[in-house]
Amino acid sequence: MKAILKRGEDNGRQVVGKLYGFDDNNQVVFCCDTLELAWKDNGKGISCIPVGVYDVDVTFSKKYSRPMYEILNVPNRAGIRIHAGNYRTDIEGCILVGCGYSDINHDGDVDILMSVSTLNKLKGAMGKSFKLEIK
Repeated sequence: MKAILKRGEDNGRQVVGKLYGFDDNNQVVFCCDTLELAWKDNGKGISCIPVGVYDVDVTFSKKYSRPMYEILNVPNRAGIRIHAGNYRTDIEGCILVGCGYSDINHDGDVDILMSVSTLNKLKGAMGKSFKLEIK
């Protein structure tokens, strides 16, 4: 299994994108929207992660006390997750997944919608591990 994250606009505060999941026959089995922090030179807790190819595995998160997707081997970073959330303030360098955008909290930036149900669909489509290419 593999996934490709195509980043869109970076407004200096956050980045929207599309995540596509593929099966072993290179057929799309999943698609969703994403929300990340803006690029700030890979700074811990303040930046999205660099463009590249990463392994993603389900590992136990001490912070959240449950198994979650972790993006592994991120240069100079650790504990980067794919998880549910709605707002830029829910992100410390991780990737939020959802379906659609709206300015829920009226702060002028888009927020991601239907995050929990989208994350559950991602888990069902992609299983416990996959390769992630970020473009």
